Amino acid sequence: CAVIFQSHVWSAVHALRYERLRREIGDLADCHILFHAPTDPDLRAKVAAYPEAQFFETEALQQTLGYRFLRQQKIVPGSAHFPILEFSRRHAYDRYWLIESDVEFSGNWSELIKQTSNSDAHFITSHIRSYVETPTNMWWRSLSAPVDPPSAASDDWRCMAFLPVARFSAQALHTLDRAHQLGWRGHAEALIPSVLRQAGFEMADLRQFGAFYQPQSKDLAARTTYRGSMRWRPVISINEFAQHWAPDTLYHPVKSDWTYGPEGVPRERQGRLKTLSTERLHR
Repeated sequence: CAVIFQSHVWSAVHALRYERLRREIGDLADCHILFHAPTDPDLRAKVAAYPEAQFFETEALQQTLGYRFLRQQKIVPGSAHFPILEFSRRHAYDRYWLIESDVEFSGNWSELIKQTSNSDAHFITSHIRSYVETPTNMWWRSLSAPVDPPSAASDDWRCMAFLPVARFSAQALHTLDRAHQLGWRGHAEALIPSVLRQAGFEMADLRQFGAFYQPQSKDLAARTTYRGSMRWRPVISINEFAQHWAPDTLYHPVKSDWTYGPEGVPRERQGRLKTLSTERLHR
C-alpha cells in the first residue's frame, strides 16, 4: 500500500501535516510526497529534504501520460488525478491512497487505513452519488465517453464523488489510465467514478467504514447553515473546526495556517497552541 500526500504548496504547516501522517501510518504503508515542481529553488530544497518526495512538471505529465488535461495546460480544474496515474506507472502497489495537503483528520491516520484494509473495493472516497441524486452538478457536462456505454440511455453509468481523500486499487488506476487513452474526458469528480462503475468495479463510501466525515453537503450553493466536513468551499477555519469537532473525522478544505497536532488540539503555524482546551474539542 502507498499513501501519497499531494501538494502544490509547502509551509511549516504542510510539513507538520505530512510528518504526522507519516508517523501515524508507520509500517502500514509506504508514504510518498507528490509535489508540483516549484520554480523557487529554496522551496524545492525544503521538499526535497524528504527522501520520499517526488516532483512532477505540468507539461511533462501530459507528454508522459499521452493525453491532455481537461482545461488547457492546467491540472486544476479536473485533472488533479494525473500525478497519481503517472506515479502508478512507476511504482507497483496493490493499493494507493491519495490525500490532498489541505485535509485534516481528527483521529489517527492508521485507523482510517485499518478500518478499510479488509475491503476489496477498488475505489473508496467520499460523497459517492449517482446522476439521479445530483442531476444539477456542474461537472456532468464535462463528461464524455468515446462510445456510448451500454446503459447510457438510463444514466446509470454516470456517478459523482469527492476526491480529497481516496483509495484506488492498482486495477482501478490502470483502468482509468486506459480510459483516458481511449478518449474518455471529464472532470475527475465525474470521470473517475463513472469509468469505474461502467467497468464493473466495486466502489465504497468512506462512511461505510465509520463516521469519517460529516456528510451534509460538499457544495457551496447548498441551502444549509453547515455544509459538512468534506466540501469544496468555504474553507474550514480553526474556530469552525473547534465548533464542529468530532472524533476520527476528515475536514477539507483547510487553507489557513493551522494544523491538528499530536497533542489533540489544533495549533497555529508558529507552533503555539491555540487557546482551545481539549475539553472543548471533546465535549
